[in-house]
Amino acid sequence: MMPFISRFIPRTCRALLTGLLLNTPTWAATALPSAPQPADAVAASALPRPRFNDTGITLCSDTHYYGIPCPLSLYPGQDGDHGRDAANPGQTGFRLTRLDARGKVIRQAGIAASCVRDEVTGLVWENKTASGLHAVNTRYSRQRTDPGNAGTLVRQTNAEALCGYRDWRLPALMELQSLVDYGIPFPGPVQAQTLFPLSLSEAYWTGSLDGRQPDQAYVVQWDDGQVYRDSLGAAHAVRLVRGRPLKSRWSVSPDGAEVTDATTGLTWKRCAEGMRWNGNGCEGYPRYFTWYEALQWVVPTETGWRVPNVKEMSSLIDPSSRGILAMNPDIFPQMTNDMFWTSSPYTLDTFYGWVVQSFYGYAYFTYLEDTGALRLVRDR
Repeated sequence: MMPFISRFIPRTCRALLTGLLLNTPTWAATALPSAPQPADAVAASALPRPRFNDTGITLCSDTHYYGIPCPLSLYPGQDGDHGRDAANPGQTGFRLTRLDARGKVIRQAGIAASCVRDEVTGLVWENKTASGLHAVNTRYSRQRTDPGNAGTLVRQTNAEALCGYRDWRLPALMELQSLVDYGIPFPGPVQAQTLFPLSLSEAYWTGSLDGRQPDQAYVVQWDDGQVYRDSLGAAHAVRLVRGRPLKSRWSVSPDGAEVTDATTGLTWKRCAEGMRWNGNGCEGYPRYFTWYEALQWVVPTETGWRVPNVKEMSSLIDPSSRGILAMNPDIFPQMTNDMFWTSSPYTLDTFYGWVVQSFYGYAYFTYLEDTGALRLVRDR
């Protein structure tokens, strides 16, 4: 599965439709600069504090070696150059608290945690055990007709009131990926063992069904953080979550050229680089870059715009989309079927970097010499 993700998509799928502009589907209204905003839009003045984790990548790559202290003048604006992890050297941008079975904070070492609370997103995560209901080695399908489906774990955990809560559920794609520490190299697992001592280095289910193929759902690979889809009948690990869901809430700039997500605190160009906002949509064709060229394209300290990291770019994926692509055409009109570069190097192998594919919604790594499209972001 992994070689398929890393090789098949950039070579074949992009070859089919690269450079082809995909018109907004007939069922979707085109978002205009002064037209009514999307239904989940919020006023810019009312934007709350962002609920979004950093990637955990704190070092940089010169395409020959990974692990070099940032910044690098020839490779500017990398993932390790910005974010909470860059502002707090020696840390990874996560703020996680261990909880006991009643939901109380554990302040002593050596006491097993039943749950872990993410202080950035506000979500509470199930911790696994060696045996019993929350056994780490138990895999589940997503088929409703299967007596061993993940819904069984959800129902039993809510009946148990784990950590004092009865609203446990499968995490959405954005939520599960938010927990990934991309600074931990393959084979993972991609979270701190001190917080999640029992984890499998394999795929974990999300609750996000594919809106175009409802017999499939998204998974996050816990050995390195790749994102892909699998059949509902497949058996995968599960880590439950509870709390206010993470969901993008968009507001459009007065001229229509930018959108801001209140959940992540990020502002995006609505057009990919090489395309131009004409007041009603994006025109022209995307420009394609190698990873090095993408980093060189923009100087973050001068313009505020930068190349997004892998979690930021993945936050644009809408698993429920029923259009041609896995992104909302109301927010990003004239979107193209491409892989989009991120500023995140692949920590295991310096010849690779992370990309996000707009058709499938996958996050995977590819050669830095491959060419991809680019969508710029800036902090709110």
